[in-house]
Amino acid sequence: MRQDDLLTGVDTTARLKSFVGLVIARLAYPRGMYRPYIFAGLGGHHSSQQLSGKPLAGLTWLGGGNESRMLVDARRTSAALGYGHRIGYFPHREHLLRGGTARCLADRAGTDDTVALRAAGFTAHSQDDTTQGNILFRIGTKF
Repeated sequence: MRQDDLLTGVDTTARLKSFVGLVIARLAYPRGMYRPYIFAGLGGHHSSQQLSGKPLAGLTWLGGGNESRMLVDARRTSAALGYGHRIGYFPHREHLLRGGTARCLADRAGTDDTVALRAAGFTAHSQDDTTQGNILFRIGTKF
């Protein structure tokens, strides 16, 4: 097995894409050099996941053949919930530095067990919700 193989004996290519759009509300401390705030939002989430593969030289798929196959082609759209906190540092009226964390939860964007995946001798067990985490930093100035 090669070090970078996702599936044993199969040369794989994976593609993951995710998009989240949220309407955000925040509660902020409006004055002072340090300005903390918390925020939360509701919106939508869309993700797509693809996994294709071809058996390595000298190997074949379970049941025969060595052609390239699409093993996973999953797309999901669901509701999303985002939340987080930040703190802003305003050393001068024109300058700012912000940092914080954010999380986004989306409903069931896991991998389905597919006919092609089972035919290749593999199974998928991921039916979990999707969670994305972010660390946010911003440096700015007013003109």
